[in-house]
Amino acid sequence: MTALLAGCASVPAARPSTPAPLLSATPSAAASLSPTAPPPQPSATSAPGWDVAWADLPGSHYEPTALPSPPLTTSAPACTAAQLAPAGLFHPGDTEDSGSIVRLRNVSSTPCLLSGPVRAVLHADGERPMNLSSHTPAWSDRTSFDMRPGEWTLVWFSASSGCGTSTKARSDYTSADIAIPGGGVVTVRGLQLTHYCGGPSVGAFYRIHPDPVYVPAPLAGATFTVEAPKTVTAGTSFDFVVAIGNPTTHAITMAPCPSYMDFLSPFVDKTFHELNCHGRTTLSAGQTLRFQMRLAVPAAETDGPEKLVWLPDSTYGSPPVIVTVVGSTATPSQPSPAAS
Repeated sequence: MTALLAGCASVPAARPSTPAPLLSATPSAAASLSPTAPPPQPSATSAPGWDVAWADLPGSHYEPTALPSPPLTTSAPACTAAQLAPAGLFHPGDTEDSGSIVRLRNVSSTPCLLSGPVRAVLHADGERPMNLSSHTPAWSDRTSFDMRPGEWTLVWFSASSGCGTSTKARSDYTSADIAIPGGGVVTVRGLQLTHYCGGPSVGAFYRIHPDPVYVPAPLAGATFTVEAPKTVTAGTSFDFVVAIGNPTTHAITMAPCPSYMDFLSPFVDKTFHELNCHGRTTLSAGQTLRFQMRLAVPAAETDGPEKLVWLPDSTYGSPPVIVTVVGSTATPSQPSPAAS
C-alpha cells in the first residue's frame, strides 16, 4: 500500500446541529483479542466530528483470497542418509492404535526428494528385528515433494491393538532403521509402538502440503474507537463516530472497502453495511480517520443501559460502549399473579 489518503485533511469536519456528550471505548491490542480482558470503562469526550460522512451502503461478508501457491516439484535428486537427521517424534493418541510419526529433516545445503515406499527394520528389546515395507499411502494427499534445506518429510509407524490386549503377546518397539532411497540408513530412537496383532505397519514418505497464504484482510492491524452519545431515544436514529487508526509503521489496506455490523445488544441486527470508503484504499501509517455512523433505535427497545456494538466484518472490533435508551414504547413486563 503506497498511496497516502488524499484530501482527508482538507475536508471540514461535519458536526450534528445539537452536539451531545459522548462515551468512548478504545481497546488496546491485547484487550481486543483477549477473551479475559476487563470490560471497557466509558469516559466522556468532546462533541462528535468526523472526516467521512455516513452513507447507507449495503455490505457483504468478506471472503479471504488466497495468494497463488508455487507448484510443488519432485525433480530434486533422491535424498541420501548423509543429508537427513531425525528432527522430532510425535505420538498420536488413538483408542485402538499406537504409533509414532517420525520427522526427517534435510540438514544439507541442497534440495533433495524423499518419496515413495518406506523400507524399515523395527527393534524391540529381547525380540527379533521386524522388517517392514510400505505400500500405497492410505490417504491420497499423503504424497511427497522436494525438500529444501531445513524442511522435513514424515514417516508414520503404527500398530493396532483392536484385537484386544489381555491375552495377546506384546512387543514394544522403540527404534527403527529407515532405508533412504538415495543410499544409507537413518536410525530413529524413541518410538512408542506397541504391537499385539495386525501389524505393525509403516506408511510411505509424505509431506504436509503448505497452508495457503491469504491476501491481507482490509483493516487488519487497525484500531477502532467508538464514540457515542450518552443517551439515545427509542424510535429514532442517532449518530456516533468510529475512529479507525493505524498504529503501525506501514500502510493498512482498506480494499476491498470493508463491511461492518452495528447494533444495540441484545437486538442483534446482522445486516452488513459497507464503510463509506469514498475512494480510499489505504490507511497511512499513524493516520486516524473518523467515520460518521447512524443507527436506528427500535421503538420497542427497553429503557435503560444497552451495549452499542460495532463490528468490522474482516477483523476484530471495538469493545462495546454503554448508551442509555429513553422513550421506549415497550410495555413493562408485569409480574405473574400469585396462584390462588
